[in-house]
Amino acid sequence: MASSANHVNHADPHTEGSRQAKEVAVIVNHPDPAMPRALRPREAAVLVCLFMSLAVCVIFGVMLATRGGVHEIESASDGHVCLTADCITSAALLLASMDPTADPCHDFFQFSCGGWLQDNPIPPEQKQWGVDSKMWETNEKILRRLLETPTLRNSTESYERKAKDYFQSCMEKEAREQASGRPLLELMDQLGGWAAVGNWSEATWDFNDTFTKLHLDLKVDALFFLWVNFDDKDSSKYVFRIDQGGLGLPDRSYYISKESLKVVDAYRKLIARVVQLLGADPDSAQDSAQDVVNFETKLAELTVPESERTNVNALYNNVRIHELKTIAPMIDWESFFHAMVPDLPSARVVLYATDYLRHISQLISDTPARTLNNYLLWRVAASFVTDLSQPFRKALEDFNKVAEGTAGVTEEWRLCLQAVDEHMGMALGGMFVRDSFSKESKEKVKEIAVDIKKAFVFNLEKIDWMDEQTKASAVEKSNHMVEKIGYPDYILNDTLLDEKFTELRVGRDSFFQNRVSGMRHQVRQMLAKLERPVDRTLWTMPPHLVNAYYWPNTNEMVFPAGILQRSFYDSKFPMSMNFGGIGGVIAHELTHGFDDWGGNYDKEGNLRSWWSNSSWTNFTRASQCVIDLYSSYVIEGKQIDGRLTLGENIADIGGLKQAYYGYQIWKKVHQQGEPLLPGLNRTHEEVFFMSFAQSWCITQRPEALDVMLLVDPHAPPKYRVIGSVSQLAEFSEAFHCPVGSPMNPVHKCSVW
Repeated sequence: MASSANHVNHADPHTEGSRQAKEVAVIVNHPDPAMPRALRPREAAVLVCLFMSLAVCVIFGVMLATRGGVHEIESASDGHVCLTADCITSAALLLASMDPTADPCHDFFQFSCGGWLQDNPIPPEQKQWGVDSKMWETNEKILRRLLETPTLRNSTESYERKAKDYFQSCMEKEAREQASGRPLLELMDQLGGWAAVGNWSEATWDFNDTFTKLHLDLKVDALFFLWVNFDDKDSSKYVFRIDQGGLGLPDRSYYISKESLKVVDAYRKLIARVVQLLGADPDSAQDSAQDVVNFETKLAELTVPESERTNVNALYNNVRIHELKTIAPMIDWESFFHAMVPDLPSARVVLYATDYLRHISQLISDTPARTLNNYLLWRVAASFVTDLSQPFRKALEDFNKVAEGTAGVTEEWRLCLQAVDEHMGMALGGMFVRDSFSKESKEKVKEIAVDIKKAFVFNLEKIDWMDEQTKASAVEKSNHMVEKIGYPDYILNDTLLDEKFTELRVGRDSFFQNRVSGMRHQVRQMLAKLERPVDRTLWTMPPHLVNAYYWPNTNEMVFPAGILQRSFYDSKFPMSMNFGGIGGVIAHELTHGFDDWGGNYDKEGNLRSWWSNSSWTNFTRASQCVIDLYSSYVIEGKQIDGRLTLGENIADIGGLKQAYYGYQIWKKVHQQGEPLLPGLNRTHEEVFFMSFAQSWCITQRPEALDVMLLVDPHAPPKYRVIGSVSQLAEFSEAFHCPVGSPMNPVHKCSVW
């Protein structure tokens, strides 16, 4: 996931594995439906009265303890107050996160999340902390328990055995400490040696040979990103994709901006410490570190800012492999791709950074071999630092203190879980789903998605900037959009999961070798796609992750089991909370199919315009309003990049609207409505918006916020909330916000 700020995020394009309960509340004067039938009426009545009395006490206790005040418990004119255990729990969750002293019309984020932020400080080892972080923490503990239980299927091909052996090999701390940096040095020797540590000969070293091994054997992104995925203009085929990449710091601006000098200096020190731990003398280590930083700075200067790369049609360039020689002659492309796919001489490559490739070819030509070696081998070392002994990990922790503001040490078992997850994510997902996910949840969330898609079509008819022909195409795309919910069915089939990891070799006694094997297995699985027809049933994200995404090439939105739990979803929540929580996520991802990026793809997932010229012009004009809105937000003197965050902001605003009307559709079908929650004195429309906002109760360290503002396509959490609710008249109607108040501006942006 996904980091805390990114739980409704697009899948990372550079990775392969890069978001109804029709009745949930019981009216208070009805007996509890779970009550044993053997109870006599008098006994039942006494128990109900006792439960009601206890419930009222609990409510008042919760409110007094959590927020220091009590709201009246009062029925709305058209509903009852529910005092079942489920309703009490739901109300308590909302109340515990709120700041009732805040004015919802002035700052809805503080009103909804102020209590949560006060009660949930960021753990020392984390750069940010949110409700989704706590959900992931719960999932991590489940996975740890599963990995530490005895293996039931103990054959050599068992995915379960491999995952548990991988985890246990990582937990063997003594063996790792004894090995220190030796496994990495041995790997370096296989790559021709590292000049920084002295075991290198310029006369025998071959740049292209080492460069190819990094991508082919280790999936190390040096100079650029390489992966296999759909051809944007023909989603029935897989192709190689290449994009700019290869920097060690999160964004090009770190190398260029004077404000980031302390981070660059910390990065230089990290490189020097790792080199020294591998045997170099201090002066030589400093020189090599400076050499790497200087080269990466030149690479950063060639890298195009993401805010200038928002037009996918302009980026797309489909070429044959032999044409790459003209674009970037310093790379031996034929040998590079022949090592990967010997039998695909006419294979095609889609470039997303053609000019960048031209520039790095010249950079390679102008750079001494020693510097190229130092850069490439540092990229390898950086990939393995956390897999080595404690002094190496300490070097990384010291860097993170400066770059991320963290101070604590990540627990050993969490690092080991991350390692297994990176290479055996679907194996962990299969174990997680069998243990902790109900198929019933999958079906109920599907019902929410159906209502939200109906709402999208309903709202589409009211849009005045789109012509009828384009509206018809939008409806068609929406109707063709696939929802993948919970998990792929094959992960419940032991045989199929075993087959997925057949070629992965895992030993219980060699964690470092397991890491190398895992990287090589990832590359083999990636390349195997080129030999198979496109399979649209595949998932790119394991089901235990707390995340969700829309994938334009398949016109699908994916909601893993990991996010289908509190605080986003619970079958016992009122539907207002479920539509505000997971409904908001579903609607957000649906709207991505119609934002400035996803809107370029047709119903089949092909990069093809289905808009009339006038409708696209009007869409662009409406989008400019969103750009201007978010660019007006300034945090501690730093401005949100409204262009960089446009797609996510369109999805946030439009998604909230679709989720709201999806809930209205549900209410219309279920005309009896829902009892009010106790202790809130709020309508279910207000509860809907509160539930949406509380999905984004997240706090960040200043360093994490700095990185987010530079590279993240999402706005910071607070502004995802206030930027969305302030643009919906339905929110202001629910909370009776005066016109001109911060959450009800006179002029509003409306795209979808």
